[in-house]
Parts: sequence; C-alpha cells; structure tokens
Amino acid sequence: MDNTEKYIYKLYKSINIVSHDLLSIDNLSAAFSMEVYYWEFTSAIVQRKDKYKMFINENLSHQEYKADYFAYHFCVPTFMFRKLRELNIYEIMNLFNIEFDFGLRRLELYKNKILMRGVISNG
Repeated sequence: MDNTEKYIYKLYKSINIVSHDLLSIDNLSAAFSMEVYYWEFTSAIVQRKDKYKMFINENLSHQEYKADYFAYHFCVPTFMFRKLRELNIYEIMNLFNIEFDFGLRRLELYKNKILMRGVISNG
C-alpha cells in the first residue's frame, strides 16, 4: 500500500468502517460529527467552535490529480477492494454506490497497481 492507501485504511479502521456496506455519507458524517449539506456552490468544510459542516456541490468534478486520487481511494478503499475478487464494474458500482465512470477509473487504478507490483517484483 502507498501512503494514501495506508492513511485511509487507518482512518477507516479508527471509525470502524471496514466494509463497503458501512461506507456512506451518513456514517462518515456521524463518525466525524459533521453535518453535510448539498448546495450549488463550491464544496467546502467549515469549522466554528469545534463543530464542522461540509458543503458538497455534486455537480463539480475535482480537477487536481491528488484530490481525484484521494477521492478514488476514499470512496473505494483498497483494503475493501482487495477482499472482493472477480467483480464486474456493475457490482462495484452497486456495492460502493458510485457512478460508472468513477468505478471504471478506480478499477483501472487497482489493476494498474497489481500489474506494476508484478513488473517490479519480476524486473
């Protein structure tokens, strides 16, 4: 696992989210004591007197590579993904409640990681 994957693994373990059926905005917001609001403006997190509120714009997509990379791993953590063998894209979409393109890209990232691991160990 790389550093992002390790961080996400430890974070999820610390809040007892260890399988895809527990992975939801409701569970995450409860675990972090954070209220979630959907709106038409830029996504943001606000803190006021030890209380957090997250404002999410579902219509915007992340443009930065690091944000995308984190999002793929946060929504479909490698340690959960690894337990699921031989799944097709539709099963992944259903289990993790994600859209087709997002699931397809995450599946590609996972397969590329496995391929690179084989190249490095054989090279």
